[in-house]
Amino acid sequence: MVLCVSDIEALLKLKESFKDAKELDSWNPDTLPCNETNPWTGVICYKDIVYGLRLGDMGLSGSIDIIALQDIGSLRSISFMNNSFTGPIPEFNHLGALKALYLSDNAFSGGIKVDYFLKMESLKKLWMSDNKFIGPIPISLA
Repeated sequence: MVLCVSDIEALLKLKESFKDAKELDSWNPDTLPCNETNPWTGVICYKDIVYGLRLGDMGLSGSIDIIALQDIGSLRSISFMNNSFTGPIPEFNHLGALKALYLSDNAFSGGIKVDYFLKMESLKKLWMSDNKFIGPIPISLA
């Protein structure tokens, strides 16, 4: 799978869902995310394929557009660590091919449904500490 226009559109749509996205100024529709000399900040590529997002420590807040992330079929790792996201955990469980998800040090809150992780069969790493979750650890994580 080679980087395609839909990956670029999906990343730009994701950026629009954030508040305070100054750190992502390199995300410009006139450039390529996987450009060797000037890649987009936080976009991890391998042979022009977007496989990861490292968007930690960027002061991001707002929402996380999961539908935009679904349009990036090669995505395997996501980090939103140490930002300012609040509210219930977004529906990352719609991204069944994820192998790693890092959400620590935000302000996500509320409970997590017992079956939340059922369709995330590829998930190997999950960091969710230092949020405001309540309730038991979902059995679907085991």
